[in-house]
Amino acid sequence: MPGKVAVIPNGRVWGDKGVVITPDHKVLKSVTRAVIDKEIKSLPGPRITRKTVGVLTFKYTHNYFHWMMDVLPRIQLIRKSGIPIDRYIISKPGSFPYEETLDRLGIPMKKVWIADSPEFHMEANRLVVTDTLSRWGSHSHVYPQWACDFIRDQFLDPNKKPSRAYERIYISRTHASRRRITNEDALIRLLQKYGFRCIYPEQLSQAEQAHIFHSAKVIVSPHGAALTNLVFAKPGTTLLELFSPKYVREYYWIISSYMKLNYYYLIGDRDLTHRPEKELAEDMKIDVTSVKELLQKAGIDRR
Repeated sequence: MPGKVAVIPNGRVWGDKGVVITPDHKVLKSVTRAVIDKEIKSLPGPRITRKTVGVLTFKYTHNYFHWMMDVLPRIQLIRKSGIPIDRYIISKPGSFPYEETLDRLGIPMKKVWIADSPEFHMEANRLVVTDTLSRWGSHSHVYPQWACDFIRDQFLDPNKKPSRAYERIYISRTHASRRRITNEDALIRLLQKYGFRCIYPEQLSQAEQAHIFHSAKVIVSPHGAALTNLVFAKPGTTLLELFSPKYVREYYWIISSYMKLNYYYLIGDRDLTHRPEKELAEDMKIDVTSVKELLQKAGIDRR
């Protein structure tokens, strides 16, 4: 398992993104991918704890994908180091069931401090930090296979059999604030002819999401954090990922490769009815005929 763990005596954590600062006022940007926008020496005095604190803060902890792939596997790195941890610090998570995931890893919330304020500032007797797990380039986000295997092993119930009710699923983003499919009704009508069931991940527990993705034989989904659950899919499962033309990313293709899935993709058209500030937030319109052709190419028959 690649990855390094370091102990920083009298290390500090600042702000809601959890910037790590050394005793000589150096920022370890690589730990959380966050930066500090203030003069370090001018920060107000920290709260001091004599405990050993594991750092799990991250710039994008509000996102389910980054929580599962950039945060939780670091617990395994710390465990492998053999360093006993008194408390963990996390950045404020999003609305997904993060407490459920920590509980599954044996970490009760009473053992967790949340950096939930821009003015959060703590100094620990020993601060335990790890490498970040992914390699980020301008158009590349590569996560290690061991992190996917760790998440699968920890969160997939091996005693729960796949359900035939979820063999073909469509993951909806209708309740999301961005990258929605504006002609989703037409897409769902097509997919229903093929026996697909519409899934709203935000309404499910993490365990339910894991079980549904493990049950699936075919998955159709717009690009989004719910596809983190591909780590629970069985080898041979078919995925059709739908992209907005201005936001195409490859990490679910890489995860699909790790999990030995059959991967297909389709790039939709821009729909600027709602004009977001960032292109990654643009809604999309999907050509339903193209989806039908891809399903046929993948050998998916009507039911």
